[in-house]
Amino acid sequence: MSAQNLAKSLADAKALSIEMSIEDYHKRPELSNSGLNVFIDETPAHFKYSRENQREPTAAMKRGTIVHAGVLEPERFLDTHVVMPKFTGYTKDGKLTDSAACTEVKEKIAAFLAENSGKVVMDTDLYHQIFGMIGSVLAHPTASKLLQKNQNELSFFAEIDGVKVRCRPDIIREGNLIADLKTAHDASARGFQKAVAERAYHRQAAIYTDILSQVTGEKYDTFTFIAVEDRPPYAVQVFVLDEASIEKGREEYRLGLAKYRECLLTNNWPAYSNEAMPLSLPGWKF
Repeated sequence: MSAQNLAKSLADAKALSIEMSIEDYHKRPELSNSGLNVFIDETPAHFKYSRENQREPTAAMKRGTIVHAGVLEPERFLDTHVVMPKFTGYTKDGKLTDSAACTEVKEKIAAFLAENSGKVVMDTDLYHQIFGMIGSVLAHPTASKLLQKNQNELSFFAEIDGVKVRCRPDIIREGNLIADLKTAHDASARGFQKAVAERAYHRQAAIYTDILSQVTGEKYDTFTFIAVEDRPPYAVQVFVLDEASIEKGREEYRLGLAKYRECLLTNNWPAYSNEAMPLSLPGWKF
């Protein structure tokens, strides 16, 4: 494909997407990959509860969201994120020196939060961690290349096997390539391979490529991960998921969609079995 056709392909994908904020995207009723993961890996009952009751994000999830913003939306990052100063009045072990200092520090914190209402507030430790991770991604030759000639955070909607679905790829790049930024504790090949299996990233790759292929009418079959570790030296590794893994993800998510469609039709969202089940110690205990 020529450079001109590559650019046109990317422009066409953007034109077929729906631009919206991440908050509006999460309010949409279509089934997302993360929702499908709860449905498959937990139970339909857990999925129904999570859809009706928003789950509180973990510290790791919050950190990942901030890293995404810094890498994928750098022009907005400084306007939407702020660092909380270390106000005086604390001893070395983090305790307030006296009641007067306590009142003064609380007033300073309240004033700072009021002045920065609506922004994401980071403490200094998190700030240094976040910028270490962002800097490593931008300095990595392959990762930084994926951030060029691309479109970030576009929303796509489709219907697969009778189920309305949605996706919001981190990165769509020229050449019909989808890339996803992942924070990881271990970005080695062995460590990230384990993360892919445990967190079903292969299902994400399959449903994202299928949605993009359907919406654009072009074949999307390359899914790339940018993995960045959450501890110094904030090492980065780029992985391209192989075809067999994506096909396995496709098999799993389509089985999940079939069960999901059945739950929709019957309005029955079961949890675990209603029958008593035999139980024994796991093999590693013997």
